[in-house]
Amino acid sequence: MGLFSRESSARLLIIAGLLLLALALYDLLRPYLPAGPKPETIFRAGALFSRVSRDGRPPAARPAPATARPRPGLPGGMLTTSIYHNRGHYHGWIWAIRPEKKTSARVKVEIAHAAAGEEGAFQIVAFADTGGDGKPDLEIARSDWLFAPEPGRWSAFEFKTEAEAIFVGNAWPGADQVFIYRGNGRWPLEDSPFADRFFYSFPPATVSSAGPAFTNMRISFPAGNPDAADSPLGGKTP
Repeated sequence: MGLFSRESSARLLIIAGLLLLALALYDLLRPYLPAGPKPETIFRAGALFSRVSRDGRPPAARPAPATARPRPGLPGGMLTTSIYHNRGHYHGWIWAIRPEKKTSARVKVEIAHAAAGEEGAFQIVAFADTGGDGKPDLEIARSDWLFAPEPGRWSAFEFKTEAEAIFVGNAWPGADQVFIYRGNGRWPLEDSPFADRFFYSFPPATVSSAGPAFTNMRISFPAGNPDAADSPLGGKTP
């Protein structure tokens, strides 16, 4: 004897048909019913019949999902407004400059402060890779401590180096409570001059890297004498 008799199968089909009819009627009458919480259903009855709206036109295309990747064009030339509160976990972040982007011996680095005063202070630092292993092993430049009167302000530092493989970023040695701009993911720049991974410990410490991540930093290679250049916020080439 089968699990279901013919009478049972027919009864199930009738019940299923009535449920589908009820769902279809509800979908048609819903605009005229009192407003209230939407019932949770596994599917909408309208999807069983046609992908055409009630006025005969195809339904509007769903908008593409928004990307979480930050993009250029934020106020003040920012790449991200995301702020990381460092509580002694890091003492600096530096990124490799793609060798083909270094067009002169003079280098200008600009980095934005995520907080005013000491909470957003840092030094701009530069290292070189003299061993050819893709890791920083020699410090070649370091600015004075740089401060900003308000968040979002930029500090600049210029130095000169003949090294081809260099790394730049900021450091805050000895400061355990610092706020720094940091976005997770690849640099949201067209043809970025920076590598995506960053080094969070470097000489004299053991070299370690992570990422990808980025910050509000920009680099240029101006012509002229770097010894005469000062940061707009007090940073000065030693």
